[in-house]
Amino acid sequence: MSSSALNAPADGAAQDAGAAQDAGAAQDAGGERVSAAAAELYGADPQEFTERRKALAAAARAAGDTAAAKQISALRKPTRAAWVVNRLARTDPGEPGRRAASRAAGQGRPQAA
Repeated sequence: MSSSALNAPADGAAQDAGAAQDAGAAQDAGGERVSAAAAELYGADPQEFTERRKALAAAARAAGDTAAAKQISALRKPTRAAWVVNRLARTDPGEPGRRAASRAAGQGRPQAA
């Protein structure tokens, strides 16, 4: 058996590992694209959500990232109430936690008659 035949599986494994690493890097880039799109969409006015989502998905598709385009297209438009909560959380990230803690503390007090 030649030495090249013995090295073939190792070379193939190295190529497979390289391809997997490239795919992982592409997936990370796609994940970053989806995360950035979600941050933009959920931080903006809900009236602009649908058109902006279409534009972001089209940009991902144009960049050859069909998986990210599908994920961006699947993002759901928030209700007005969810948008308000998102806005509050983005403006003051500690506020929802403080409100929840305050509410929980208030439930332990006796109510006035």
